[in-house]
Amino acid sequence: MQEYADIHGISFYDALRVADEISGIGKSVAKLKPFVTMIQSFRSKLEFYGLEELIKDIIETTGYVTELEASDEEDAENRIENIDELISKIVAFEQIHDQPTLGEFLEEVALVADIDKLEKGGDKVLLMTLHSAKGLEFPHVYLAGMEDGVFPSYMSIASDDPGDIEEERRLAYVGITRAKEDLTICCAKMRMVRGETQANAVSRFVKEIPAELMDHRPAASRYAPPQQESSAGYGFARELPYQNKTAAARPKAVLAKGTAAENKPFIAGGRAGDFHMPGISKGVGAVTGGKPDYDVGDRIKHIKYGEGTVTDLEPGPRDYKVTVDFDVAGQKIMYAAFAKLVKV
Repeated sequence: MQEYADIHGISFYDALRVADEISGIGKSVAKLKPFVTMIQSFRSKLEFYGLEELIKDIIETTGYVTELEASDEEDAENRIENIDELISKIVAFEQIHDQPTLGEFLEEVALVADIDKLEKGGDKVLLMTLHSAKGLEFPHVYLAGMEDGVFPSYMSIASDDPGDIEEERRLAYVGITRAKEDLTICCAKMRMVRGETQANAVSRFVKEIPAELMDHRPAASRYAPPQQESSAGYGFARELPYQNKTAAARPKAVLAKGTAAENKPFIAGGRAGDFHMPGISKGVGAVTGGKPDYDVGDRIKHIKYGEGTVTDLEPGPRDYKVTVDFDVAGQKIMYAAFAKLVKV
């Protein structure tokens, strides 16, 4: 099939469309035709579907995630997580673009990292998976997404097989030991997963690292002013030797005698007392933003879906969930902070 496409200067998909005219395909044509029909259906839906609707329709129609969930392949879980992240990226992309297109989305998120052709000593940032990083070392390493539910994944946490967590723990060790000089461990206070905003606990793998081996550097929070204290105990260590509220002012411990704290691995975010997220206590959150300036029955306008009527407004864990009956697009459920609805 590829040879035919190369000879005739057409795409592989165009070759599939004329598969019955290609000699040597045989009975495989019968299997190719339904696939071509399915792709044509997706392409036609792109004309009137939003990107989020399209990707979810593709996932449901192909049954890809269902197949992965039933698979015992080693990377099945990683593939599912990649799909979840793709959906979240699409939702965020649609919220900030007036007329988002699939082409624009692919241009924005495309990332090509050819590890085999890595130029040693190149002055650049290299993004890779932990699996790809095996056997490599770098002066400065950043580990992102170190949160329960992300790393380790929810599937591993809920699994009856303790080996699932152990496998991810070994992978975390791989990432940590890639750093020759500096290691930065990062986690998000808020993360969008499958289009919904979540607040996850810091990864249990991070909590297993002795506190004296880390230099905690709190990041600026947009959720609350620095002076506001959190009673949730939401942070990085199970139990730290700094229990009072003035702990942040204490000198940093050194990694070893004569070793400066600046050379230790550190966490971008901070220790328990450094997280100031009002209303979040042991996983139970509260709305961080105020009530929208519109109510049920009001007419609003969305940058993509146009005008519509608010039919429901429900306070959620961290934001208001808004149900809107749009004049053209029909009913949509979205979060107020991301939807940016304007009352008309």
